[in-house]
Amino acid sequence: MALASIAIFMIFYSEGTFKLLMFVLSMISCIEIWTLNKKRYFIGIPVLMFITIFISVSTSLVAQIAWLSIYFLIATLIHLTDERFRLIDLFLSFVIVFIISMAINGLTTVYQLGGPIAILWIFIANFMTDTGAYFVGSWFGKRKLNERLSPKKTVEGAIGGWIFSFMISLIFGLVVFDGQLSSNFIIVTSLVIPITAQVGDFFFSSIKRVYNIKDFGNLFPGHGGMLDRIDSLLFSAFAVNLLLILWGVLVWIS
Repeated sequence: MALASIAIFMIFYSEGTFKLLMFVLSMISCIEIWTLNKKRYFIGIPVLMFITIFISVSTSLVAQIAWLSIYFLIATLIHLTDERFRLIDLFLSFVIVFIISMAINGLTTVYQLGGPIAILWIFIANFMTDTGAYFVGSWFGKRKLNERLSPKKTVEGAIGGWIFSFMISLIFGLVVFDGQLSSNFIIVTSLVIPITAQVGDFFFSSIKRVYNIKDFGNLFPGHGGMLDRIDSLLFSAFAVNLLLILWGVLVWIS
């Protein structure tokens, strides 16, 4: 609860503290990815991951692609010289760097367009997805959604979470932003986030299955690590960034 309060304070205090929060979360996430491999390959990998994220989110889209490419090439060279850094570790590190970079870019852009309340909007959409899925799944869930990755999640819960999140985030967005963000963008984003939030949850669950772990860490006793807390948020922010890019292209074409 204390950490959540600090995070909210940093989001609302200024754009600078908000970005600082994003970088701190990124650094912890990079370290958690590094600890998945019990052989503890070269410590320079998580450092390189964080540096790539830090630089790529401070530049243009073209430069971001360039830095991600440079990371992949360097990581490949390390893989070829350090047998502990397996091919699966290489690809996972690259995917995480890519997702986090895109997610931070999306959150930063949304912050600049709608202020800290816009970030709260995305948080609420993710939280309501989990809340709706839990209650609807508990009451009406019968058919398993993906028993291999998450035995407790049901089709009914997933649909309930999507509907619940869409309704709350749509109302919140239309009422709070009042012209700061396009109504059409709010509608589309409210439709997409509940889906990407659940996809993100399954994606990170699949990583845990591959590495045969229960949680990514123990930063939050009883609740796992940082990636266990922000898995769905990362995918949602990633999707928001893609929507912003596509939205800009559509506006430019029209």
